[in-house]
Amino acid sequence: MIAPPDHWHVPLLAAAVHAGKDVYVEKPLSPSISQNYAARKVIRETGRVFQYGTQQRGAPHVRFGCELVRGGRIGKLTAVEVLAPTGEPGGSAAVSEPPEGFDYQMWLGPAPEKPYRADCCVKPGHYHTYDYSIGFLGGWGAHPLDVLDWGLPKPMVPVEYQGSGLIPKEGLFDTVMNWEVNCTYANGLPLKFSTGSDSTRFVGEEGWIQIMRKGIEAEPKALIAGLTRPVNGNMGHNHVRNFLDAVRQQVAPESPIDSAIRSDLISQLSNIAVRTGRKIRWDAAKETIVGDPDAARMMHRTTRAPWRIQS
Repeated sequence: MIAPPDHWHVPLLAAAVHAGKDVYVEKPLSPSISQNYAARKVIRETGRVFQYGTQQRGAPHVRFGCELVRGGRIGKLTAVEVLAPTGEPGGSAAVSEPPEGFDYQMWLGPAPEKPYRADCCVKPGHYHTYDYSIGFLGGWGAHPLDVLDWGLPKPMVPVEYQGSGLIPKEGLFDTVMNWEVNCTYANGLPLKFSTGSDSTRFVGEEGWIQIMRKGIEAEPKALIAGLTRPVNGNMGHNHVRNFLDAVRQQVAPESPIDSAIRSDLISQLSNIAVRTGRKIRWDAAKETIVGDPDAARMMHRTTRAPWRIQS
């Protein structure tokens, strides 16, 4: 199980699968698009089982709602809307010596060399510090964006992103907050990704379905009348059980690497759109940002020597 701060996810994933291990990887997948591709490469080449730890695919009401959308029960999709909680400002940037017995250089690993700041190395600090994460765009957005990916009739990633957000200027935390990003798929379907609660809403020509962590709503309400199992159970249990079954049988689990990358790409490209203040265009075939070299360079993060991602 890979569950350290975000900047360690892919280096440890790569080391584990090269050692013959199957991996359950906590969300978000990584702090950069290039690391996501490195993860996909080693999973494909080694053939190890990969499960993305977004948990909500283990919830009966999430599965039920996504099956209704994929099955065409709300008609042709006309819009999708995703809400995720915003991040946090603050954190102390005061520099100090690491506590006795704490290997700070190991904690940093592949991240940039920086002096020890206590608030970086504990929750929630590393979630909201850009050296280690893109913040709740990915750290929480991964949950409702994964539901989005599961519910779409055809797996795909938007090809245009434009939006705004707040990047704190004081304190330690410097990841995007209060974002509102408008995205467009190649078929013209609009996606609005913004801050709010935690939900995924599919709007169709014949109704809508909104899937939340602890429930589901729909219009017409008759759409969800067939949901008879409780929605507030042990949400993560079935997801972990699915991983263990996949390990025993050596088959693909319900949340494989390709879906993890698709949902994480939306977070990553939204982050780049907010930080540049420009419309970002994505070439799905070439898997790169086009028409903006500066934005394309933001797909990558330098790995601090001697750390590397085992290819």
